[in-house]
Amino acid sequence: TPLLNFENCSFGGLYTNEWVKGGPRNDSNSTVEVYHFQGDWQGLTMTSQKMIINNLTIPTLEADLHSRFPLSRLNEIMQTEALSLTAGSGKLDLNYNGPLDKITPQNASLNGLLHIENGNILMRASQSNLSNCHAAIRFRNADLIIDTLTCKIHNDELRFRGEAKNALALLGDAAGGLSLTLDISAPVLNLAQVSSILSRKFPTKAK
Repeated sequence: TPLLNFENCSFGGLYTNEWVKGGPRNDSNSTVEVYHFQGDWQGLTMTSQKMIINNLTIPTLEADLHSRFPLSRLNEIMQTEALSLTAGSGKLDLNYNGPLDKITPQNASLNGLLHIENGNILMRASQSNLSNCHAAIRFRNADLIIDTLTCKIHNDELRFRGEAKNALALLGDAAGGLSLTLDISAPVLNLAQVSSILSRKFPTKAK
C-alpha cells in the first residue's frame, strides 16, 4: 500500500462496486473490506480485525492495527547508531481513518496506544544501559503524547513526559516536521555515575 508494505499476509474479505445501493456501479462507489488480517511489516507481525477501503478513485482507509513484539525488533525500523534496544516487550494498538495518499492532520486521524514493558536501551557511545524501561504513549489525531516513560540509570530513576506535534509526519505526507516537547525529571541523580552516558562520541557512519 502507499502507507506500508506487508509480507506473509493472510485474510478474508469482500468487494462491492455498489457501496451505496442504487448508486452508480463505478470505482467511486466501490469498497474493499478485509477481515482477520495478519501480515509482517519490518519484522513486526500486525493484525487487524477489519479494514475498509472506500472509493477506489480516491481511496480512504478505516483500520485497526495491533502488534505484540520484542523491543529488539524496532532496531531495524529505527536504524540508528546512537542506541540499541536489547530487551523488553512492546504492545501497539492503532486506529487509522483517512486517505492512503496525501495525508495531513486535516484529513486523517490516528489514535491508539503503545505500551513498553521491561525495556533495556544500550547507549552505544558509552556502552551504558537504561534499564527497566516502562512507557505508555498515546497517538491522538495528529499528535503523540508520552503519558509516562520511566527508566533507570545505575538504579537512579528518570521520568519522561511530553508531547510530539504533527505525528502524522511520520507517515511521510504531512507538511512540516515533528516537533517534540519533553520534560525530564529525576528524584535522585548521581552525576558521577551518569556523566559517561552523556558522551556525544557516536560511531561514524561509513556511508
